[in-house]
Amino acid sequence: MTVVTTMTYRRLLKENVEFRRLWLGQLVSELGTWFAFIAELGLVRSLSGTAVSASLIVAAHFLPYCLAGPVAGALADRLPRRMLMVAADLGRALFALGFLLATSPDRLWIAYFCAAGLSSLNAFFDAAKNASMPNLAKGEQLLPANALIHAMRFLQMSVGAVVAGLVTEWFGYNAAFGMNAASFCVSAYFVGRIATNALEPDNRGQAEMPAASVASLTADLREAVVFIWRTPLVFAITAINFGWALGGGMAQVINDRFGGIVFAEAGQNGDRGVAILNAGAGIGLMLGMVISNRVGAWVAARRIVGAFIGWMLIGSGLVFALAALAPNIWVMAVVFAVNRMILSAEYAIQDTVLMIAIPDGLRGKVYTIDRSIELAIVGVSALAAGGLFTVLEPGLVPAIAGILMAAPGVIWLSALARGRIRIGREALRL
Repeated sequence: MTVVTTMTYRRLLKENVEFRRLWLGQLVSELGTWFAFIAELGLVRSLSGTAVSASLIVAAHFLPYCLAGPVAGALADRLPRRMLMVAADLGRALFALGFLLATSPDRLWIAYFCAAGLSSLNAFFDAAKNASMPNLAKGEQLLPANALIHAMRFLQMSVGAVVAGLVTEWFGYNAAFGMNAASFCVSAYFVGRIATNALEPDNRGQAEMPAASVASLTADLREAVVFIWRTPLVFAITAINFGWALGGGMAQVINDRFGGIVFAEAGQNGDRGVAILNAGAGIGLMLGMVISNRVGAWVAARRIVGAFIGWMLIGSGLVFALAALAPNIWVMAVVFAVNRMILSAEYAIQDTVLMIAIPDGLRGKVYTIDRSIELAIVGVSALAAGGLFTVLEPGLVPAIAGILMAAPGVIWLSALARGRIRIGREALRL
């Protein structure tokens, strides 16, 4: 029997103090992150101006994650998760300040280096956070908690993008970098107030974990890979994430080219246009997460979660492809908002199913393997987008990206129809 959630967002935040602390920390740090990301794109555009430079800064935010992610996931299942998150926050604050040193074209490497450092530490924070979520928010709290974390992240993407465009215009890029560093310190404060046992599996204290070593971490990762390979549902979800990343990785480079170049107003540096497109995407992502709680209950009650995932992937990809026809930046922003709303509603449900399907002792490792490979593909896709803009008409690039995003949905529905994917009751407690 499927359990339909009656948990509201307000009730969740009121009743679950420990989750509220994590949420508040994320609320601040995500605002700083999007502040800084707009500033980073503007910085490399002002110092270089090429599509390749934009794709490099985007890739630097994703590719290092794939190297740090597996190690981070293994450590999140062995070490205190609160400690990992606080340490990652403080380290990210230092890298955020490093952008202040990228002041000339010959110092652009500093920006790429700091972006890579942020990406690497993001892996440790995300591994501990994702592994902790089913412990922080149990039962009917999990889907709304998962949706609320992502919804606030995407709301901050919109707010941060809009405000960053104004802040960088009035005060320069350094103000955004400083605010980002401060936001990570605030996040560390809130996470540090979470009770340690609220983040750990119930049996963490029953037996001492062996000390981490190269051999033990390798064994942990091998165990996670075997679990993914032998669990059809988990394998299928990770596979569609990888497939989506082939097109999804192009999105930020597309935003930078259209917002900063194609639709840029005369005499402007392009930051405003990039902010508008990111704000549109962020609004859509936030709305999708907000409605996912009710949508999840609706599709779970009708036992159509599998079909919902496939059709939403197809629909969101085809909508993104329509951006190729946008006559101005405002229409493109609306298209991106609709695309992201569909995608985020699907992702909240897909991600919750995945969390439930993975045992706690493997959750950190499996999540970061999935996320690491996905972001590696995103990074390569961003680099490919930079190359495509140099050889194709700009409008063709979002069309290509949208088709690539939709393709995994077709493959998923085909596998579902052939019985290769089954979402059982144990993974359908939405």
